[in-house]
Amino acid sequence: MQKQNISRAARTLLEWFSGRVPDTMDELLMLPGVGRKTANIVLDHAFSKNVGIAVDTHVRRLAQRIGFSDSSNPDRIEEDLMAMFPQEIWGELTYCLIRHGEGGLFGTKTCLSLLCHCITLPVWAVRIIVITEQRSSRRRVQLLVP
Repeated sequence: MQKQNISRAARTLLEWFSGRVPDTMDELLMLPGVGRKTANIVLDHAFSKNVGIAVDTHVRRLAQRIGFSDSSNPDRIEEDLMAMFPQEIWGELTYCLIRHGEGGLFGTKTCLSLLCHCITLPVWAVRIIVITEQRSSRRRVQLLVP
């Protein structure tokens, strides 16, 4: 968020929402400087609501490289990903893709922007699995690249 948007967003929160952070996508998008990416992250972290997938540079690049989307538009990429995966894992999927796109998943450097080792893998070799942890009902998504 740019510096002026922080002040404007704070003013909007006070004037329109009595100082409380809104808990819907439509209301969050009313805040200056807040787009779908930020709104998705706020809704997931602050309110445990999976209403979308945050598409940043890493998610965009990875979605295109492994064939999850052929678009460069973040909104379209989000729609493509939402159509492919169940809603209950969207929040975890966001961070799984970000970590892989940053090149840090499992401590490897597989998918950096200029040096990508996973691009040569066929799409079928990339598997998304959902693992239910034994001690809780919370799900964790892992992107496995063989």
